[in-house]
Amino acid sequence: MKHKVYSRLITNTFLILSLFCFLFSNASAQNAVNWNPKKTWVFFVSLLEWKDTESFESFPKVNRRDAVFLSVLKQKGVPENQIVSLQDQAATIDKIQKSFETFLTKAPADASVFVYYSGHGYKTDNRETYLASYDAGIKTERSWSVTSIPKMIELY
Repeated sequence: MKHKVYSRLITNTFLILSLFCFLFSNASAQNAVNWNPKKTWVFFVSLLEWKDTESFESFPKVNRRDAVFLSVLKQKGVPENQIVSLQDQAATIDKIQKSFETFLTKAPADASVFVYYSGHGYKTDNRETYLASYDAGIKTERSWSVTSIPKMIELY
């Protein structure tokens, strides 16, 4: 199967989607204005390297912006026990899926859930979009399906 890599497009699109979901997760613009970091739950996946270097080129690790962003969330008052962060080799598809399910079971119904992904993404020949996990590659289907994310959120 041939994948088309759209790393910048996927990253930018998913960041915008994440911000939209974050700001309007309680279905109210008023809640977005009155953001409460104590009720914010963050699922943070950031990859700058992949096992399959032929399929996914690494990004420079110098001055990681994801670490700065995560630090700002903590400084603004998001409790550390409400943040799940998976980076690089820790962000395998099995770990992402299991951690995301556990994360969602812990977040209360009135929480603002923020899902962040940074890394490569791709579309398959049948137009399905995936976010590349550390163990993703051209010869494997080991990636995080974009459509699975809102489905999982709805389940919990």
